[in-house]
Amino acid sequence: MITYRELAASDYPDLGRYYAETFNTPPWDETWTAYDAEARLRQLMDCYKPYGLLALLDGELAGMIIGGEEQDSTGRLFNIKEFFVRNDLRHHGIGSQLFTELENRMRARGIDILFFFTLADEDTQRFYARLGVERLDTMAMMMKKL
Repeated sequence: MITYRELAASDYPDLGRYYAETFNTPPWDETWTAYDAEARLRQLMDCYKPYGLLALLDGELAGMIIGGEEQDSTGRLFNIKEFFVRNDLRHHGIGSQLFTELENRMRARGIDILFFFTLADEDTQRFYARLGVERLDTMAMMMKKL
C-alpha cells in the first residue's frame, strides 16, 4: 500500500542513496555519490517555500518529489526540482500516483501551475503526457560549460 508524507530532515541519508542509484542509471547515466546527492537535496529544500513529498510502499521509501513555490505573473506555481522513483519500483504506477498526490496537495495550497524541466526522450515525454502534462515549445534550457 502506498502512503505519502512530507519530507523530514531524517530522510536525507536514504534519499541521497536512492537518488544516486536512480540517476546513475539510464536514461540519465550521471555520476552522483550518495554524499553529493544528499547535499543537493538539502540545498533544494533550503529555498523559499520548499516542499518535499515522499511516497512510501509498505513503509519503505519508494519515491520523492522536491520543489519550491514561486510567484509568476499569472499566479502561483510549484517548480519541481527533482522527482524520482526507486529503480526497483519503476513501471509499477508509483510515479503516476506520486505526481497525482502532489497535484492534489498543491491545488489545495492554491497553486495554479506545476513547472519543471525533464529529459526530452520519448519514454519520459509519454509518461508525462499520460498525466496531462504539456510540453512547452516556447522555452529551452540553456547551458554554457566554463
